Amino acid sequence: LMQIFKALGPIEKLELKIAALYEWFSDSLSDNREMASLFFRMSIDEIAHAHHVKYQKRLVSQNMNLFGNVTIDIADVHSLISRV
Repeated sequence: LMQIFKALGPIEKLELKIAALYEWFSDSLSDNREMASLFFRMSIDEIAHAHHVKYQKRLVSQNMNLFGNVTIDIADVHSLISRV
């Protein structure tokens, strides 16, 4: 178990790394307008996810006593971050 606030930081970082990966695909596939556009939109979605996580962090930090612990294998999240 860990505090949800501590879990949200790495999750936000993962969302941003995935966004950067999708943006790279979009740039790499610039000769294929349809694929480039698809990956660009996916990148924007991941950035929105990161903003949601940032908002959740703000909510949790203002109301720590309302949130309990979560079960998460944060090592898996860090492993994903290192592979993206």
